[in-house]
Amino acid sequence: MRSLAFKLFWPALPFIDRVGLAFILCVAVGMLISRIQGADDHPRAIAYVDVDTTTSASFNLASVVITLMLTALYAAWW
Repeated sequence: MRSLAFKLFWPALPFIDRVGLAFILCVAVGMLISRIQGADDHPRAIAYVDVDTTTSASFNLASVVITLMLTALYAAWW
């Protein structure tokens, strides 16, 4: 809906910029609603205290390599 509003009221704005702006506005609205509702713990919330989210060194290295490759491709064809 926000992207459509930007398309109608700011037609010169490129699509990818419009999407980024709509995303930022959606995040801001979500944070505002969260602030208004309060920060109480939800009674049915899942406790992630015992969940292990660590990754292996090889996974981390592969993630960095893939990110660098995508950045290089993006920079080459921008």
